[in-house]
Amino acid sequence: GSEMCIRDRFTTLIVYITLFSTSFSQRVIGYYPQWVQTNLTPENIDSDIITHVIHAFAWPDNNGNILSYDNMMSEAITNKIHEGGDKILLSFGGWGNSWGFSSSTLSEDSRSVFINNIISTCENYGYDGVDIDWEHPSNSVEKNNLNNFIFELKTAFNNRHPDWLI
Repeated sequence: GSEMCIRDRFTTLIVYITLFSTSFSQRVIGYYPQWVQTNLTPENIDSDIITHVIHAFAWPDNNGNILSYDNMMSEAITNKIHEGGDKILLSFGGWGNSWGFSSSTLSEDSRSVFINNIISTCENYGYDGVDIDWEHPSNSVEKNNLNNFIFELKTAFNNRHPDWLI
């Protein structure tokens, strides 16, 4: 009786530990800004250490179109990151690049345009999702629009690319 009880508790404990450790597996995330691409090529990113690369920065214009630095996005970069077994996400915003968020998230229609452009960009270049770095919503309306945008973005990802990350 008591031996069976101890074994059942031990088995239950092992299951919980396994669930906990797989739920919180280690992620080492590093930003890869456009301005270091010349000196730090994707081949030099240590995939034994880094698990997720955040490629910075793209941003929305006032109509939800995607803008970025010249020659920043490239399938050669995303392919090289994937060859190392890592994920690469496209970062939107950053200091000085957040001016288009307000109008691109203003309504359900504008958010839909922005989200469709995000998905197209990620599909075209092979990104595994996005990092949203809106600096910063300036009032409660913009904060609410950000919440709606993230919810709608996640819903769109779940429908089209459920493995993509935000």
